[in-house]
Amino acid sequence: AEGDPRLSVAEKPAQDVVHQPIHGNDSTITFEEFIYWAERTRADEALANKALLDKRGPRNVKNTLRSRFSKGHQTDPATSVADVYSSDEEIITGISEKEWKQASRAIRTASWGSIFYLITTDVLGPFSTPWAFAQMGYGPGVALYTVFGAMAGYSGWIIWKAFLGLDSDRYPMHTYGDIYFRIFGRIPQTFLNIMLGLQLLLSVCSLILSNGQSISQISQGNNGSNGNGICFVACLIIFMAAGFILGQIRTLQRFGWIANFAVWINVAIIFICVGVVVHYPPNFKATQASFGDNFGPGPIRTFAGTPP
Repeated sequence: AEGDPRLSVAEKPAQDVVHQPIHGNDSTITFEEFIYWAERTRADEALANKALLDKRGPRNVKNTLRSRFSKGHQTDPATSVADVYSSDEEIITGISEKEWKQASRAIRTASWGSIFYLITTDVLGPFSTPWAFAQMGYGPGVALYTVFGAMAGYSGWIIWKAFLGLDSDRYPMHTYGDIYFRIFGRIPQTFLNIMLGLQLLLSVCSLILSNGQSISQISQGNNGSNGNGICFVACLIIFMAAGFILGQIRTLQRFGWIANFAVWINVAIIFICVGVVVHYPPNFKATQASFGDNFGPGPIRTFAGTPP
């Protein structure tokens, strides 16, 4: 008599077991296991990228724009459960190794270009550069910006290497805290998560205040022709409301377009400021209100070292 076909899955060898994604914050998982699965994932990604490049063919302006404005739907034909056969990576239950990998990678749909724009959108340095140079002088200012730029580049390289060396389809990483957990343990992960939350809070507060001040200055008109303009609290609420609306976007792939636009807006603002300051004086009213009468109108002086 034939055996129960429902028991056939249990009789399969060990290599047919599907490796489902597991949350990596488990202290029983060894560091070597994280590295092993990361190496497997990088090898799979290299093969998948090679197959994609072979299938896509040479790039030109037309197909690049077409892919950028596509809806992002998957074009792979669906496979029914009845058509899934048992092999080294697939089992008869209908959930294959390939399907688990696709599910694990589904949240990572942003390209490297989108990530670049998302990172550079948060760069606040260009708008505070004049103030930094005014406080430190040209010599220390250039040196400080060079050192901090090199440190930022080196830090990004470390994060990149750590991510490639520890992230995998089986143990995916989602936050900076996951890197600290896998290298240092639970307590450093908790400390880092708290500090990142504080940093995010301060960054958002800085953006709200600076952009709220910009809205308030615009509402006052040229040389205060509109009086005090809009209430300053209302200006902050306007910017926060805009952030709430844009915050509804849930995918980095689509949010990258807004980040791209924001980067070029920042570049345009910088060039506009360069042209405007030649013909119009600084906003001494705002500087005097914040830092006193010593920061009012006066002769322009430049210093190679720290100003006296």
